[in-house]
Amino acid sequence: MNENNALKNHILNVASDLFYKKGIKSTGVDAIVKSSEVAKMSFYKYFPSKNDLIKEYLEKDCKVLEYRLRAELQKKNICTEKALAIFSYFAELSSMEGYRGSAFINVFIETSMDLEFIKDQSLKFNSTLIKLFYEQLNYDFSKDVSTKMAEQFTQLLIGAIIQAQMKNSCDPVLFAQSTAKELIEKNYAENCYCS
Repeated sequence: MNENNALKNHILNVASDLFYKKGIKSTGVDAIVKSSEVAKMSFYKYFPSKNDLIKEYLEKDCKVLEYRLRAELQKKNICTEKALAIFSYFAELSSMEGYRGSAFINVFIETSMDLEFIKDQSLKFNSTLIKLFYEQLNYDFSKDVSTKMAEQFTQLLIGAIIQAQMKNSCDPVLFAQSTAKELIEKNYAENCYCS
């Protein structure tokens, strides 16, 4: 990594931390410049506006999240267990000190869709979850059933993430996981490809 990319990534990492802890509206360029210990000109060299920085923050977070979830999925052998492992990942996150929910949900709520790219990135987060659930469920269920369940699981999970943040507890995510498991069992009885 060259020095320019290292500095850009440093600014992005510092901003990501501030955005997550304090929110994007409460975090100004001056605070990011001060915390990252760079000149304001350097900041603007890499991020012509705060919106450019927010967009990269959300894009980076989506890539990191998908990478981490795929790593978690590799730890399980049975596909339906992999689908439930997605809930486990978020339950673990929500039990950590300093947990403030999903960056996508937080930014979306904080901005009330002021910017189209925020809506787009939030929908991409949603689509990523649907895709990951679908990939696991499609081994045992038809395309239609897998699609429906993936969407149900995503809605359960997003609601649970919000509740976990509000209650400062992983219990809502574990409850959502339990509900997802019941849906899997119900659909196994009715629609499984298994012999």
